[in-house]
Amino acid sequence: MNKFSESHVRILGALERLSQLARGEVARDAVSSAVQASIAMFDDVVVPHHRLEETQLFPSVLTAARGTPRVGAIEAMVRRMTAEHKTIEDVWVQLREELEHLHFGAASARCTLLARRLVTAYTLHAAFEEIEFLPLAEDLVGRSVPDAALTHCMYEQ
Repeated sequence: MNKFSESHVRILGALERLSQLARGEVARDAVSSAVQASIAMFDDVVVPHHRLEETQLFPSVLTAARGTPRVGAIEAMVRRMTAEHKTIEDVWVQLREELEHLHFGAASARCTLLARRLVTAYTLHAAFEEIEFLPLAEDLVGRSVPDAALTHCMYEQ
């Protein structure tokens, strides 16, 4: 599960740089590359990270939880985190559009607000996942033989 934690740290660092960009704290000559880096990070790392969790990690943990008293709690956590992924990605779609306009001038108030929303939503999401879900998932998966998909999630991400 350490790979998921490492991904969260990397993503949160990138979101801090994105916030600086949205607040106009990036030198004008670096704006274009910062915009491209932010777009690449979200499109190439965050969205695939979410899909990996939703298609491999969550189902594997749910399978391991079957027949345990924790199954209801795990199901609720998975629903919550999947909904949070959607919210984060919806905000990203709006913010991405605003970022693409940064090439032409200063960040708008809307860009700053959307960046703040994205950072807040992702920070809360990652904290919940780190504090509540991943320790439970590791405990459950550690008691069963993880399938190949979960092994891939845990060690190859």
